[in-house]
Amino acid sequence: MQLSFSFRILTITEIATLTTKANAIKMLHARVQLFIKYLESIPPSYFSDMSATSSSPLSPPGPQQIDIDHSLLRSMQAMLNRLPLLVPADKAAFGREMRSEKNDVALISLLGGLSESVKEARDLGRKFAVSNPSFQSQEFSNQRLN
Repeated sequence: MQLSFSFRILTITEIATLTTKANAIKMLHARVQLFIKYLESIPPSYFSDMSATSSSPLSPPGPQQIDIDHSLLRSMQAMLNRLPLLVPADKAAFGREMRSEKNDVALISLLGGLSESVKEARDLGRKFAVSNPSFQSQEFSNQRLN
């Protein structure tokens, strides 16, 4: 069985593209975390009573009452409406491709570990040959016979 692998070095453009995508994902995660914190700070009565206003002129905001920022809520809704655009059109093909990439990475990792183990075993054999003089003489006499 012969295994062949082709490794491809990423270009600067590809690295920049991947870095941009990673930064966008980090920013989206940070925004979602901020939205979660904001929504947790809003009193539950706001969600159950839709006639609630952002602040009543008769009662100043206290520790349990927070000013509701409707523009921020609209911004959250707009972001949530755009999320379905991030889902791939062909989910089955996307899943196959993701599994294939995951398997490739795992295989490369295993091959790297295997080559490191072979290197360590070879180094151990060399050290054993140096430290055991009787083994060296047997190896030397076997080389002369061949």
